[in-house]
Amino acid sequence: MGYRRGSGAVAMALATAATGMVLTAGPTSTAMAATAGSGPAAVKPAPTGHWGAVREVQGAAAQSLDDSDAEVSSLSCASPGNCGGGGSFSGTGYVISERSGVWSKALPMPGGPGVGSSVASVSCPAAGDCVAGGGFSRDGAPQQAFVVSETNGSWGAASALPGTAGSGAISTVSEVSCATRDACVAAGTVSMGGVTKPFVSDERGGNWGAAQGLPGLDDRNLGRTAAIESLSCASPGNCAVGGFYADQTRATHAFVATEKDGTWGQVLPLLPDAALGAVRVSQ
Repeated sequence: MGYRRGSGAVAMALATAATGMVLTAGPTSTAMAATAGSGPAAVKPAPTGHWGAVREVQGAAAQSLDDSDAEVSSLSCASPGNCGGGGSFSGTGYVISERSGVWSKALPMPGGPGVGSSVASVSCPAAGDCVAGGGFSRDGAPQQAFVVSETNGSWGAASALPGTAGSGAISTVSEVSCATRDACVAAGTVSMGGVTKPFVSDERGGNWGAAQGLPGLDDRNLGRTAAIESLSCASPGNCAVGGFYADQTRATHAFVATEKDGTWGQVLPLLPDAALGAVRVSQ
């Protein structure tokens, strides 16, 4: 799993595409999803936005997966009744799709190594088109970041994210955001030699670029621990991330960074401003 602060026992994600269309994840013991509508056969959400019945994610037994210790880690909806999600069944990553209000069975991470994998984030810019990211470990090797895409309703093979492997390096994707079906950004962490730092990787035209660090962060990460905790893209090449880094005393500090026209700018710390009783961005 990637470096994320907090110790909650319940992994939960919520996404909304329109009024009356929401999804929820259940507790780690059993993965569940609920859709606004009139029940399992609902083709479209009810206009009043009432919650449908909670249903267990199906497919674990059919895929020889242990459905204990299951969770939905992330969900994203492109339009009412059309969503994608992912998580894990007892340490094996999976993806799941909702089409016209009907949920598919959970599928083990396509093309992936099975046990030792987990899907951490999903983004769906259009119905049937999603990108998921997480981490996998094969044959006892260190965990490596991966991405996998759904195109026109079909999930492809998972692939290692370029630039995240290395001698003894441990990496994972923790956030994914897609502005369009072929313009996404993945963010995560790489840990090596006692240092944990974040990376970003841009997808352009269906091809993922090599993972890169954020400008200016290494000079601030004197505590050797930093991570991206949120990512959002408004349009291709225009995104923003937020996270934290540790100083030499191991105290953590918040930061933001912006990508403009495909180029990432310097990390900007968020500093307390006593005069305003708020925080300000240090330029």
